Amino acid sequence: MKTRWPTKPLGDLVSLEYGKALKAEERFENGSYPVYGSNGVVGFHNEAVVKKPTIVVGRKGAIGEAHFAEKGCWPIDTAFYTKFRQPDVVSLQYLLLWFRSVDLKSLAITATIPGLNRNTLYEQKVPVPPLAEQERIVKLLDEADKLRKLRAQADRRTAALIPELFHEMFGQENSWPVENLETLCTRVTVGYVGPMASEYVDTGVTFLRGQNIKRGRLDLSSVLFVSEDFHKRLEKSAIAPGDVVSVRTGKPGTTTVIPPSLTDANCADLIVMTCGPQINPDFLCELLNQRLGDQDSIAGATGIAQQHFNIGEARRLKVALPPLALQKEFAARVQEIREMEAAQAASRQRLDQLFQSLLHRAFNGEL
Repeated sequence: MKTRWPTKPLGDLVSLEYGKALKAEERFENGSYPVYGSNGVVGFHNEAVVKKPTIVVGRKGAIGEAHFAEKGCWPIDTAFYTKFRQPDVVSLQYLLLWFRSVDLKSLAITATIPGLNRNTLYEQKVPVPPLAEQERIVKLLDEADKLRKLRAQADRRTAALIPELFHEMFGQENSWPVENLETLCTRVTVGYVGPMASEYVDTGVTFLRGQNIKRGRLDLSSVLFVSEDFHKRLEKSAIAPGDVVSVRTGKPGTTTVIPPSLTDANCADLIVMTCGPQINPDFLCELLNQRLGDQDSIAGATGIAQQHFNIGEARRLKVALPPLALQKEFAARVQEIREMEAAQAASRQRLDQLFQSLLHRAFNGEL
């Protein structure tokens, strides 16, 4: 049985300095120093508040996110940055891994805008093995993290396959007929719009909102539910497998197809489209993502950027209609790519679990 290493309060090892205020327009100057917030690099500046390597930790927003700043940086006021009190006791790379092993979100003060308190962090106990042991742990975990980074690179390449395939098959000049979307769909409607707070239940019919719709997929991590009775009253906004749904507000035009696994659902504030016999759901999904969802804004009839994908705009949308056989060929290849993405997601989950297990074991003296 290995003995546990001695521990020290974080405040004995480092001081946590508050990031400096910086106007949003200043964060993206063509400088050489990265500007860090709670989500990582948000731009570059021509000066650095911290000119030595440091750790930047999110204190608001992405609470507890820890980033290594190698060439100095300008941390903004949503983050802390570290200054070492005892550099001969703990290494920067080892301490970064410790930050990533601790659930810092659970330490956040609950308020209108939750945040981390510096004194609370100072009280946290850090296991401190000898420096040689710290170096060994860092090397082991770096090797595991390299596998995760390779997986992420492969995932990014796979994510680009469907847009590239769409451009290859449908991006050339052609003489296809042009139709309004409403003539190609048996239904173009909008999800329920109105107060919902009293309608949610613990279990029931899946109720989708804008945050559940990602590019070409559903994210059900924050999904809510409504009662069967409420669902029946909202027949107009009921959705079924094969329906195409687009975000109406937030990131307008972001679109996915309802999968076969979601047999009974309803929605709020989404554009819902049921395809007719001339148009394939996967083709329409990618068309809307490229034309609307991938854009910084959606231009309305007057050319003014809108924050909403309006139902009228959806119905009037002009679609150059390829032959149905070509659309179906695209859909079949999309399905193959989706299956590959599912396998990659499972691999990514296993690698993340392995890395977290190694982190836990490392800071319990079990590696």
